[in-house]
Amino acid sequence: LILSILQGTVLAIEGTRMANTPAQSFGLDQVNVSFLDTRKTLPLVISPRWDDSLQFICKWLEINRSWVDDQILHYGAVLVRGFEVDSAVDFEKAVLALQPNLC
Repeated sequence: LILSILQGTVLAIEGTRMANTPAQSFGLDQVNVSFLDTRKTLPLVISPRWDDSLQFICKWLEINRSWVDDQILHYGAVLVRGFEVDSAVDFEKAVLALQPNLC
């Protein structure tokens, strides 16, 4: 599950697994935010800090939609990886959490 086009930019979601640890909020402190390379160019990478569940990333994307949209506009791409996105249906749920009007 790699790419989806959102408002002329790319959002990539790669599914991998990490151990689940309960999250207490849905703020930026609940995810790791970094860059793919050390030059701090694109893409911005969002990965799980504790909770890698599909439910968590969907809720996190929904709550932080404005911030993620700003980052997409600023960096041109946001890579969301390390979450339990294991199928096309899971991918669609995550994308729709960020952009509910795509369908």
